[in-house]
Order: sequence, then C-alpha cells, then structure tokens
Amino acid sequence: MHRQAADGRRLPLVTALVVLFAFALTSAPDARAADEPTEFVAKSLTWSTQAVDVTHGPATVVVTVEMPPGPQNAPRLALLESETSTQAVQVDDTWGIDPTPESQTFTFQLQQGAAPGRWKLSMLYVLGTPPEVVPPPGVSRDLDVTSVGADVDPPRLVSLTAGPDEVNVAYRSREVKVTATITDAHEIVGARLLLAGAGSVDLVPGEGSDVYTGTLTVAKGTEPGSWPVRVASLVDSLGNRIGEPDLPSPATVRVIHAPDVPLRPLFNSFTARARGALTVEWEPDWRETGSPVTGYQVTLVPTGRTVTVGATVRESTFTGLGDGTRHAAEIRAFNALGAGDIARIYEVGTWELPLAPTQVSASPRRTLVDLSWKRPDFVPGGVTSYVVTAHPGGQKRTTQSDVPSLVFDGLPSGTDHSFTVAATNGVGTGPSSSPSAPVRLVTERGAPVLKASLSAPDMATVTWARPSGFDTMTSTEVCRQRADGTTVHCVTATTNRASFGALVAGRTHGFRARSSEGGVWGPWSSVTWVTTTPGTGVAFTPTAPRRILDTRTGLGAVARPVGPGQTLVVAVPGLPAGTTSVTLNLTGLAATAPTFVTAHAAGTSRPTASHLNIGPTETLASFVTVPVSEDGKVALYNSKGTVHLVADLAGHVHPSGTSTLVSEAGTRILDTRYGTGAPDAPVGQGEAVTLSVPRRLGQVPTAAVLNLTVTGATKGTYVTAYPAGTVRPNASSVNVAQGRTVANLVVVPLDPQGRVRLWNAQGSVELVADLVGTYSLDSGAGYVPVAPTRLMDTRTLLGGSGAIGATPVSLTLPNTPAEAKAVLLRTTVVSPTARGNLVAHPAITESTGSVLNFVTGQTVGNHVVLPIQNLPTGRTVRFAMSSGVQGHLLVDVAGYYVR
Repeated sequence: MHRQAADGRRLPLVTALVVLFAFALTSAPDARAADEPTEFVAKSLTWSTQAVDVTHGPATVVVTVEMPPGPQNAPRLALLESETSTQAVQVDDTWGIDPTPESQTFTFQLQQGAAPGRWKLSMLYVLGTPPEVVPPPGVSRDLDVTSVGADVDPPRLVSLTAGPDEVNVAYRSREVKVTATITDAHEIVGARLLLAGAGSVDLVPGEGSDVYTGTLTVAKGTEPGSWPVRVASLVDSLGNRIGEPDLPSPATVRVIHAPDVPLRPLFNSFTARARGALTVEWEPDWRETGSPVTGYQVTLVPTGRTVTVGATVRESTFTGLGDGTRHAAEIRAFNALGAGDIARIYEVGTWELPLAPTQVSASPRRTLVDLSWKRPDFVPGGVTSYVVTAHPGGQKRTTQSDVPSLVFDGLPSGTDHSFTVAATNGVGTGPSSSPSAPVRLVTERGAPVLKASLSAPDMATVTWARPSGFDTMTSTEVCRQRADGTTVHCVTATTNRASFGALVAGRTHGFRARSSEGGVWGPWSSVTWVTTTPGTGVAFTPTAPRRILDTRTGLGAVARPVGPGQTLVVAVPGLPAGTTSVTLNLTGLAATAPTFVTAHAAGTSRPTASHLNIGPTETLASFVTVPVSEDGKVALYNSKGTVHLVADLAGHVHPSGTSTLVSEAGTRILDTRYGTGAPDAPVGQGEAVTLSVPRRLGQVPTAAVLNLTVTGATKGTYVTAYPAGTVRPNASSVNVAQGRTVANLVVVPLDPQGRVRLWNAQGSVELVADLVGTYSLDSGAGYVPVAPTRLMDTRTLLGGSGAIGATPVSLTLPNTPAEAKAVLLRTTVVSPTARGNLVAHPAITESTGSVLNFVTGQTVGNHVVLPIQNLPTGRTVRFAMSSGVQGHLLVDVAGYYVR
C-alpha cells in the first residue's frame, strides 16, 4: 500500500532529512549567499548498479560522486527515497567543520522486501546550507527496485504519552519521559520525537514488544506555555516510514515558571572524627529557587537513621556506629514548597583497630636499647601511642606520642632480646608486629668511629656517632695531631661534630677522639687522616732579635751615615738558600733633614713606598718585612739629608720555615697604665715585664705579632722585646723621645710557655701591647711578599676622597690572592690636625688596639697586619682616626698571608 500525504503529494524530501538530522545541525552556520545557485552539478556520478531485486534477499548499492573544484567539495548526505520508503547514508558527523574531499562514496543496504518501484537519489551537504547536488547531464538519478510480494506498510504509532505533563523550569532543567506504542511487522530502526524548545530524542525499546521510551530535557528558562511532543521520524528496517495522516494527536507538556523546592545541597566532607561516629558537612546550592531553605534532612545509609536540622546548620554527626562499618550519607533540603532532590555522598568507614607496624629495628647500648619501626600504612583516627613488648620477659613500654621510636630500659644484660610493637588509636590496640632481630646489651664501652673531611681549604670537620656501650654521650674530646703523633690541639664537644680551622696547607692532619658518660671516659678511637690542599704562602722562621747593621759602628756597612739619594746594600748573614724575605726592625737616627727610607730587594727597582719616616733629632724604629735578592741582600734608600741606620733581624721566610700566621683583630693584652697583663706601674730604667701571650687554637705560639706602644717616657729611651728566659740581645724594638708616644709592629719569638719580655733602657715608661697575630707550627697562613705598592694616598685622592677622620673608610685591596687570610701594610699618617691615633681592621668595632700614634702636624708610619674582610664589593680593610682628628693617610702593601 502506497501511503500519501494529505494533499496527495509524496512526502517531501525535508521530511526524510528530519528523519536522521533534526537538531543535529543547530550550530552549523548558514554559509549560503543570496545569489547562490539552487543546485550544484556533480562532475561525475557512478552507480555500482541501477537495478536490484530484493525479493529473496538484501542488496547493496554503491554510488560515487565527484564534484568539480570549488569551495563546496563533496556532499555529506545521500538519500534513496521512494514514495513510501527512505534509505539514507551519512558520511560523518563533522558537518562542514573540517575540509572534505572532492569525491565521496555512499553505500546503501536495501533489505529483503523493500518497496518496489523507482527510488530516487538525492545528495545534500547539510541541512540549511548550500542546496542539492544533481547528477551531470545524461546520468540518471533513479534506481529500479524489484520486490515481489514486498511489505510496504509503514509502522503504526498507536499511542504517545509524555510525563510529567507539567514541568517547572524557572530554576533548573527538567526531564520529560515519553512513551510510544508502535506496531510493525519489521524492526523499528529509527524512531525520533521532537519537543519544540527542548530538542529531539531517539526512542529505545522499553517494556513490552511494542513499547518505546525516551527522555526529553526541557532547559532551564524555557518559555512558559503548552509545548507539543511530536513524532519527527518513524522508520522500519525496510525503510518504510510513517505518513502524517497516520499520526495521533501530539502529547502536550505544559511549561511553567514558579517557585520551586530547593536544589541539591553540596557535600563538603564525610569523615570519621571519633570512635563510632561519622560527621557530614555540606553547603547549600548557591542558586535560589524562589523560596528560602527552611531545613535539611540527613540520612545515614544503609541504616536509614535520619536527622532533621535547621536552615543555618551545616554539619551533622551520627554516633553509636560499629567499629569498622561503612556508611554512605544522603541529604536533601526543604522549603515551604517541599523537599528537594537527594544528594548522596560516597561510603566512609568508621574507626577500627590499626594494622600492625612493620620493620622493627633494635640497636643496643650499655643498659638501653634504641627501637624504631615503620608506622602502619593506614590507621583510622591516627595513632595515639605504641605499645612495645620485650621478649622474653614481656616487659612493656608505651610511647607518649605517635613518634615511631622508643628507648627501652630496665633490661637484664647477658640475654638476647627481641621486640614487638603494636599501634593504639581511639578504638584500641591493634595486633603486634613481627619481632625484631635479637640483640644483646653492650657492656664494654667503645670508641667513636670518626669521619673527617675538608669543609673548606683550611678547615676540617670531624663527625661521629655515639660509641657502643654508651647510654648517653656527655661529651667527646677530639684532638688534632701531627703525622709523628704529636698532639696539636684538643677540643671538647657536646654534640657529634667538631671543626678545626686555620690548617696549614699541604700537610696531613690526624684526628682521634674519645667519649665520656658521666665523667667516665671510653677508649680513644683510631686516627683519621686528612690532607689539606697545597698552599702558596711560605712559612716564617722567627729568631731572637739580632743586630745585622749599624752605620754608627761599621757593623754590616761602612761607619758613616747614608747620604741624600744614596742606597745602602746590606748582606743579611746566616740566611738559608731560597729565603724569599726577611723581617727587620729598622731604626733611623741623627737625620739632618726630614726624610724617608725605602727598603727593597737588592738589584730590583726601588718602589714608591716608604718604610721609615724620620725627622731631625728623632730616633724612630720601623718594622719591615722586605724581599731579599737571591744572594740574601736588601737595599736601603735614603731620600734627603744624612741619616744613620740600624737594623735588627727578627726572622726570615723560607720554604722550610717552621711557622705560619693566624691573624686576628687587635686585642689589647698589655697596658701598664691600668694593670692589664702586668702590674699597674711604669716600667723603670733597666726593668722588664714578662708578658704571657694567649694561646690560639689550643697551641702555644712560636712567635707573637704585637703592635707595641711606648708612652709616658720620662727620658729618651728604647724598649727591647725578646723571648722570656733568654739573654737580652743588643737590639731595640721601639725608640721613643721624652714625652712622646711611639708605636711599632714587633715580631718576637716566645719561650716554650708562650712568654715575651719587654725591657726599658732609660727613665720610666708605660707599655701597651696589642696582639694582632700569632705564629704557630701547625696552624695559619704562609707569607707571600709583593713589590711594595702604594694603594692609598688621600692627598692625591688615590684610594680615598681626602683627609680621613673618625668615620671609618674602606680600602679595597686589588689583585689579592684568592686564599689570602691577612695582609701586611705600611700605614703613614701625614699632617694630622691634633694628637691622636690610627685604628685599622676589617670591622673596626672588633679592634681594641691602635696602629700608630701621632702629634699635631707629624708624619709618622707603622706597619700593620690586618685580617681581610670579604665583602660583595671586594676584599677590604678599614681605617679611622681617633675622635676630633683629621689627617691624610698613605697605605703601601708589602705582602699577603696566604694558606
């Protein structure tokens, strides 16, 4: 039977399109222009066959279409359509978003019994875009179908219902369930319903052979009114489709906007916070429904326990639940219109006993055992403590927290012990772990096991663990020793770490230690050795002052003063081959004009620096460390007038030298004016004071570097510094006129107890000594001489911006060796505005001593050894005058102390 539309015409092509594509293309743009053609002509159209017989079985028909080049490319949709049936092929679902090929193939599957007659081919791009594609001239678009006794009856829609028949979409989307009863002799392969304003839905088989269902969603905010639910398409497996006269009246859904019940609450958490209890936390949905929330109903699943709380409550707790039981929760909100939808949260378990800890480890001491273990993987509510049991004996100890460790006491010695651990939480104590490996208390005290390494080029760090046989380690004594076993320096540490600094470069240093417990010492450890990296500085050998030059008597030179512009070459006797520099105390006297003296290695160019500044009638001494020529000679140049020169040798620098320097801030260790380091009394004529030099790094120094100041002289005199317990040499260290204050740097050897004697020749004097460094056999930096070079002259703005005063000024040291610890400088003050002194140090506030003293208008100099301060701007030292004084400062570098 041929079904026709009510007006007698064949069902239009648009109806067939709706069958498969209604609302699938709502986002596709309409790209067709107003003047676009009503059809496109294909370049070619090829049929696999144009006549089929489906009386006894199905048939396959393949159509290939090729389009001419252009923006349209290939069609996306092809249909074979008779008066009563439709077959359609969709190429893909990209719908014009992606480029398409210039040709396309469509495959149609006509089922056995399909309607006989002429089926017409139609090709489209997409619904609502460019028009139909037609074959080229002379190519038929018809397919002849033969089907004897075919079924051409369409499906029959018996009934159509939709519910609920009223939906409120003012505040949320709603679902409408559609049920259709459809009868047909063949399988229904396409059934689609359309609700205006809500889209379309495919029906699926429901309960019963003729029942089909689907769910339509009416979007929030859909316009109110009565909306019909219509059949958009209904096709069986043969392609037979329903005709409009056979459709029942559409079902109707009434869309309204009105206040509504609350939306689902939002869960925050569902947790166990105490034994036998679960707590639900939630927040209301922020979207309003026109009627405020008046309360919440919370239900525990599966027990069904329900509580109702007020609108402001956000938390509810269920108690009395069994240990280790699992529950879910449901919550819904209420308002004046009723209850909203239920929100359900995941299952949560109540607390239960914890699992057993693992990996129990025992480490014995003398009377104690250290225990540690791994926490259980999961403990509901967390561990509150652990119970540790010793075996045999069953002694128990309980921790006070969840820390997985314990020190077990009270165990007998001579017995093997193992240990088990059980975790405790709010429910109780869980099962015990596997036992630890057995251990036995260690009653014999052992020695620390040391690890030593260089933490800096001149610093070693020693670490150790608590020795066996110790319950506690009260303290540990760590000693450094030489390769021959001689102990150099010991420290006592209360931790497990000690550091030793100022190590001599290129030497092997040994370390050993012993630990004590309550004053009882264990044995010494074996020695651990560390070798420092090679250094560049050369060691110093101090000697008791020895006069090597006196132009008054002809010692070391002709007995006559040195004339203006003359250079006196002096051979330093007794120097070993390879000596690089010598330390002299250079004294000038009987000058006939203000002059300066410069010292340098014989045979080298004279530098611009000065080493001694002296005026007529003055007798002044100056410390000088000066390079020597390969044959051990130094040159002394006098600038003006004539002057007698005296030189006392204090030591020499040589690769096999014995001592290296540890520099420090100027520390006042002697002041006879106040009783510091000696009685509070002047030192009389022919008298001496014995001064003890403090140890540094635990070692007795071999020599001290002192800034020695003589003041309050009642007569012109000199002071000699020499090792205590030795015969006073024929030498001077400081020369001073009556009533003057003079300072000079002094390097003097010390006796085995670290002492020096200071002897006064005439009248009485007050003595002040500032310690600026100590020489040692095992610690410190070696000396590297440089050609004397001027770094600062505030008269010419070199290194400074004019006369200095009490405000500290910094001097950046150029070309400083990388590992230099200290620098030897010659400082000269010119034209001070008042009596005062010069202070120098990297951080002046750390220094309690002065470099030199001066009177108004005097030009006076002195050498100084200064530690170097490392700043972001460079390696620096600092200078300042005493309060109320302005003066110019000259600074010359003589050498560096480098490890």
